Amino acid sequence: SNAPSESIAPSEGGNAPSNSPSESNAPSESNAPSESGPVTLAPTPAAVPTTTSPTSIPDEAPYYDGFEQGTFPEGDPEWTTEGDKPWELTTQEVNSGVYAIRSPNLTIVDSVKKFSNATLLADPNWGPGTLHFSVYPSIQLPADNFEIYVDGVQRGGGPNALGIAGFEERELELQAGTQEITFRYLSNPLGLPLNNITNRVGAVFLDDVYFVPDNLATAAPTAAPTPVPVPTTTSPTTIPDGEASYYDGFEQGTFPEGDPEWTTEGEKPWELTNEEVNSGVFAIRSPNLTNSDLIPGSSNATLTANPTWGPGTLH
Repeated sequence: SNAPSESIAPSEGGNAPSNSPSESNAPSESNAPSESGPVTLAPTPAAVPTTTSPTSIPDEAPYYDGFEQGTFPEGDPEWTTEGDKPWELTTQEVNSGVYAIRSPNLTIVDSVKKFSNATLLADPNWGPGTLHFSVYPSIQLPADNFEIYVDGVQRGGGPNALGIAGFEERELELQAGTQEITFRYLSNPLGLPLNNITNRVGAVFLDDVYFVPDNLATAAPTAAPTPVPVPTTTSPTTIPDGEASYYDGFEQGTFPEGDPEWTTEGEKPWELTNEEVNSGVFAIRSPNLTNSDLIPGSSNATLTANPTWGPGTLH
């Protein structure tokens, strides 16, 4: 195996994730992973090696789990699973190797909300760094949803960003100290009468989870050219230095008032967020338009191009 050895599991303890604060108009977190469930499988104390890993994992990464031992959750001491049913080992959809883990089949019952959590307890000795994982959320609102929490605060979730059917690598920045990272699958999260889709089986598949400390991470993105007329502080490394006539990474933290090229309109406005970002601290996101009556809604974020830019490519 070319996978780095897994770390010894930290001792159990601490409180379960609690309901998180949210940004304005952010999706409701009433289903935060602090809820207790009828099924709880605790980890066992044995350390478990894995046998298969993606080739991009640094050799020095202190933790990797591709679930190749085939003994989840009993043989994966850093993991616990709880809820209406537990997460389980699968060969149905994998990112690499033979095994992954998946959320259970939570059959939709009219107006009944159900959930299942898979929680990773980070080792406090890891220090600050980035948790990488490959996930395939086969979900569709209002039937089901996927959420990610760090110590009770929602830090992501939802379907793949590009809408593709398959695994997508995602990452979470973690601070030093013990932290609980909870992957949560929800069935009928709005508690709606959904008898017409009772035969649908959704699931979330998770594979190749590994941690890279900050001292092993690649260099940070370079500074962006000063935008005209809005300055920003961070940009991806692919922006041409001194040549791009416009850049906005929303790092000023004042969208939309402080971004004069942008307007937002609709049922609710787009808003500033730090929930999911490509670089830096901020991005913008669409509002939560979910409603119990399933009434269609829309919201626009519009960039007005400067006529002096001339022809070119908007990235």
